[in-house]
Amino acid sequence: RITQVETAFMLDRATDDYFNDNRNKIKKGEISPDAEVLRVKSSAIMDKNTTSLCKKLHGVVVEVGSSIHKKYPTPRHFGCRSIWVPITKGEINNMRINGTDLSVDEKGNKFSLESINTMLGDATQLQTFNEYIH
Repeated sequence: RITQVETAFMLDRATDDYFNDNRNKIKKGEISPDAEVLRVKSSAIMDKNTTSLCKKLHGVVVEVGSSIHKKYPTPRHFGCRSIWVPITKGEINNMRINGTDLSVDEKGNKFSLESINTMLGDATQLQTFNEYIH
């Protein structure tokens, strides 16, 4: 279990470093604007050990740095095996790549913190890892 949590921390840190590096390279013109990371997709290992929180967030696509992305960082809880997968501008614009559209609520509006918390329901009662360690 400790190895899983440490791996999740390393993956999350690597993803954050990638976002920052990507942003800096875009600003400097070192990489194509199509390589800019604009969105992230929640991805969980789906098995009998996956919590209801991570099951419900699996596949959700939000903007990088959105309130949802910030409220549900990974690891989300002890033993979490979820990550936020980066989605670039080029992937969003490529019609052959599925799963890059922003997630929407039942009214067709992009998720807000309030609407995602409604969708998550009781799953939000799970203590987040950040709450657990503080």
